Amino acid sequence: MIKSEENLAEIKRGGTVVFLYASPETVLERVSRNNRRPLLEGKKNLSDIKAMMDERMPFYEKAYDIRIDVDGKSLEEIAEEIIKGA
Repeated sequence: MIKSEENLAEIKRGGTVVFLYASPETVLERVSRNNRRPLLEGKKNLSDIKAMMDERMPFYEKAYDIRIDVDGKSLEEIAEEIIKGA
């Protein structure tokens, strides 16, 4: 969805966009046991996740108003950062 300019414009019209950034290592850890990620089917390895993230990053950078790095943070810490940034 994020790779379409039309969808990107629609996302921006919806309000403040918060980008929750996780490193490729964190993404791999989170999806390794999740079978509900069709785009990662057969690609649950660090190099494929990094490649997908590298491809999408320019679109994410156009879209977000607030970026929060989530590695090693609790849900409460992330929520506090969102509130501070909004």
